[in-house]
Amino acid sequence: MSEATSGPSDRAERLAALSPRARELVLRRMRGPARDGAAAADPRPVPRTGAPLPASFSQERLWLLDRLRPDSAAYVVSTAGRLRGDLDVDRLRAGLADLTARHEILRTSLAWTGDRTAQIVHDSVTVPWEMTDLSAVPDPRADAERILAADVERGFDLTAAPLWRARLVRMGPRDHLFGVAMHHTITDAWSVGVLLSELGRLYTASRKDPAPERPVLPPLPLQYGDFAVWQRERLTDDLVAGLTGFWKEELAGAPELLALPTDRPRPQVRSGRGARHDFGVPGDLLRAARELSGSTDVTLFMALLAAFVTVLSRWSGETDVVVGTPVAGRHHPDLEGLIGFFVNSVVVRTDLSGGPSFRRLLHHVRRQSLRAFEHQDLPFEKLVEHLAPTRDTAYNPLFQVNFGFGNVPRGHLDLPGTVAEPVAVPSGAGAKFDLSLYLNEDRGRLAGTFEYATDIFDAATIERLAGYLVEVLAAVTADPDLPIAHLPDPRPGQRPGTPSGSTPETGDPGEPPAPSLWPASPGFVEPRDRWERYVAQVWSEVLGVTPIGAHDEFFELGGSSMPGMLVVDRLCRLTGRSVTLHDLYATRTVEALADWIRSGETVSPDPQFVVELQPGGPRAPLFFLHAVLGELYHYFELARALGTGRALYGVQNDGFFHGGADPGVLTMEQMADRYAEEVRRVHPEGPYHLCGFSGAGRFALAVADSLHAAGDRVGTVALLDTAPLTDAPPAPDRAFILAGWLLFSPPEEELRGLDPQAQLQRVLEAGKRAGDLPPDVEPAEFESFCRRLELNARAVSPYRPSYPGTVTLLTQRDRTDRDLPAEWARFPIGGLKVEEIEAGSHMEFVYGPAVAEVARRLEACLDEPAHGDPGADR
Repeated sequence: MSEATSGPSDRAERLAALSPRARELVLRRMRGPARDGAAAADPRPVPRTGAPLPASFSQERLWLLDRLRPDSAAYVVSTAGRLRGDLDVDRLRAGLADLTARHEILRTSLAWTGDRTAQIVHDSVTVPWEMTDLSAVPDPRADAERILAADVERGFDLTAAPLWRARLVRMGPRDHLFGVAMHHTITDAWSVGVLLSELGRLYTASRKDPAPERPVLPPLPLQYGDFAVWQRERLTDDLVAGLTGFWKEELAGAPELLALPTDRPRPQVRSGRGARHDFGVPGDLLRAARELSGSTDVTLFMALLAAFVTVLSRWSGETDVVVGTPVAGRHHPDLEGLIGFFVNSVVVRTDLSGGPSFRRLLHHVRRQSLRAFEHQDLPFEKLVEHLAPTRDTAYNPLFQVNFGFGNVPRGHLDLPGTVAEPVAVPSGAGAKFDLSLYLNEDRGRLAGTFEYATDIFDAATIERLAGYLVEVLAAVTADPDLPIAHLPDPRPGQRPGTPSGSTPETGDPGEPPAPSLWPASPGFVEPRDRWERYVAQVWSEVLGVTPIGAHDEFFELGGSSMPGMLVVDRLCRLTGRSVTLHDLYATRTVEALADWIRSGETVSPDPQFVVELQPGGPRAPLFFLHAVLGELYHYFELARALGTGRALYGVQNDGFFHGGADPGVLTMEQMADRYAEEVRRVHPEGPYHLCGFSGAGRFALAVADSLHAAGDRVGTVALLDTAPLTDAPPAPDRAFILAGWLLFSPPEEELRGLDPQAQLQRVLEAGKRAGDLPPDVEPAEFESFCRRLELNARAVSPYRPSYPGTVTLLTQRDRTDRDLPAEWARFPIGGLKVEEIEAGSHMEFVYGPAVAEVARRLEACLDEPAHGDPGADR
């Protein structure tokens, strides 16, 4: 269909699929050249004369709300992370100072000038930094979270800059929590990503070169104050009139208040007090929702919004449901790298009358969403001003329920020498609306958060609501033609389900009870017999997750190699059957692992190191190699992204078999020879494609060398952000290994001088305090794991690659902390091909938005003719 014949919704959908930069270029061409007297098409720097700058419309609204509730924490935005490793505290603080100098908004306060709200940009401010040392307290993690939560629960005086604060809590020599709290008038979700990304780059550069000749970050083309001026210039009377006309028609007759059933009467004035409830949506439901989206020509956002709207309709009994949803509000590419309050809200109105099927509702939500996004340029504050709804201090105008799906760049604090992981800090800071639902994709699952007003809702109500949302999502993805009126009624006293006094299936007297009394639903399958309950019980104990259903996957619940070892050992003792980590990798779900245990089959005395990650087509398979700790779960998301054109296998760790028996001291070459034998068993003829992420790349090289030496054809050898190991001693001792490979370990110098058992005990205690080890892990279990870690580490440390073929290195673009190609050039490998990836951090090669690009580049490498073997069947 040509542009001339396509309708507005079609055009809006195609624009929505573009990046902000590409979208703006298309819009410029559609607008044509600016007319005389029209507002400037592009924002431009405004001369700084010392006079106040106008506030943006969004800032103006929050200023007025703050006058009603001074120092409220309802509009405090926060981010927190755990930093494990060698953190340079001074450089982190210096990075915050550099950011404050770079972004005016971090030095800005608000003021009333007599006729308008204005921004006051200060020449300099003291960086709001606090550091707390809890390394000596019994439970530093819990105390640290309470301190960070208190920071979020404190409001800000909007007339005093800076309107943000940072805190670092030291929980151990190599373990910190870092949190930043900011008032919404100076930030939004996109801005948090900008702050973390730039802070990481500043820290990295200063650690490498304390006095770089050139600026680490390119100069900013604009500041937030320039945007506020431009926002008012571009909002011409004609544009406002056109947009207002649409919204008046769209919202005519809409209910002023969505009548959700509340736990107590609504107060006359909203207090802004709130809390949050975090929950997860199983990975199989996310995949089902994605498949449904593709088959019905809607986006995943629209499918999830339709499911949420269905929940709201069933819960309230209303068929005219109005919700708000955030949009980025960055209408020009020069705004993408700024920190500031750009986000805007649009209103989506859904008609559920007539008992539509979910499939029909999807198409209606698609149409309504596209219409709303096409008219998003009117700031919400101006929309309220022109529509003039009845104002009531008890609830928000136009909509009281908000829905957000993770559609902004997610920031990651990447600091060399540390591993960063996000932390959800518990807080009852505030709620901007009666109810908000935020969903984000996380490692193949949906992570959900309900933010709710505690004035009217109890925690138990919201917890039930989250469960009902999962139930509805499971039902409508299983049968899209199901009339929504046929869904269970979630309101108290009317919902069918499993009563708390019901008796579960009984078996022998020693079988464990079900981990929870989760109500029966199509999406969550309660463990159905004693074998599934055995597995669910052990997973729940080790992972600290409940409830666990029959279809849940171990690694999607947060499992990894160390918890996996505990699961295997405990299931062996509990069931009396032989279970290995290989079995856990090969089965993954509660149901599949229980079937394996139920069968009573024993493991072959000859270990099978190769696990099938994904069956495939006729092309030569790809083998992923494990790292020192034996992980294969890192590859699951990448395996899904690669598709089904070729079989994908994982080569598991040698020391994790034989029921935990000690395989003896091995060299890297001996391990590689064993793995090569297993690879040939699975695929008797080459070419053999090998891949390793991070430290696993060294194992991939070793196996390639073994195969090549035996005369086998080796295809692509791909290293995903792998660095050569050059700083490890040839024969490392236990202190070096524990401190170097276990992030929760105390530093090496603290372990020196202790006998081996005391070293293990010290590390075990540190792991429990850090929350990385279950509190009831037994010393013998931990010692077994560490023994296997030591064997692998001693095999890897002296290994120096000498593979004569070409190696493909996929690494981060614009990396400043080290030069991996130069490091690899020091080793006698046949050749090095470098592919740069737009990844924000090391872990994004296997988790998050960069995985699709990694998969595409990796697939392209596999399709190229083999080096020195053009005729190889790829």
